[in-house]
Formats: sequence, structure tokens, C-alpha cells
Amino acid sequence: MLDDLAEFLKPREEMITFGRVKLIVRELDGSADNSIIAEEKDRPWRILVRCVFREDDETPAFSDVDIPALKRKSPAITGKLINAVNRVNGFGIEDEAKNSAAAQG
Repeated sequence: MLDDLAEFLKPREEMITFGRVKLIVRELDGSADNSIIAEEKDRPWRILVRCVFREDDETPAFSDVDIPALKRKSPAITGKLINAVNRVNGFGIEDEAKNSAAAQG
């Protein structure tokens, strides 16, 4: 049974290129510290640093120390990362479904 569910249980991933670096954006797993979601200060940035990995060695691409620098970057640059994090984690899907239903209705 578990083998049948393995694909379903596997974290969602998306490959993106950020500058010249290839990155893996991976769904936040259940072992993540819940305080990163509960505390509102810098929430999107704290989630981002826990979901983005270098493709070459799968180490985290960023750490909490990088948050101030990420926040200073243009949204045109960091938006690609934030959008990918939102997609793999399913953030905003309910709003999109509501908007789609309203547009069709």
C-alpha cells in the first residue's frame, strides 16, 4: 500500500534558474519548524529559505541570514522564487479556484 502512495506522498518540486544557478524549489515538509508559519514576521522569506535548494548538491540555497538581502532585492527578481514556493506548497490555490469559479459563473 505504501508503495502505491509513494508518488502521492513525495514532496512536490519545481526546477527554476535563478541567475546562473539551477535551483530546486521543494514543498515544505511536515518536519519543518511550525514557528516559521505561526510567526508572521518575515513569514514568506522564512518559508522561502526552507524550500529552495541548489540543484548540484541539494543543500539549502539560502539561510535566515540571507533574509535581509533577499528583502532588499527587486520583486522582479525575488518574485520568481516566491511564486515557485507558493506553487509547490499550494499557497493561493483556494483563492485561484474561487476566482476561476466566479469568472465562469
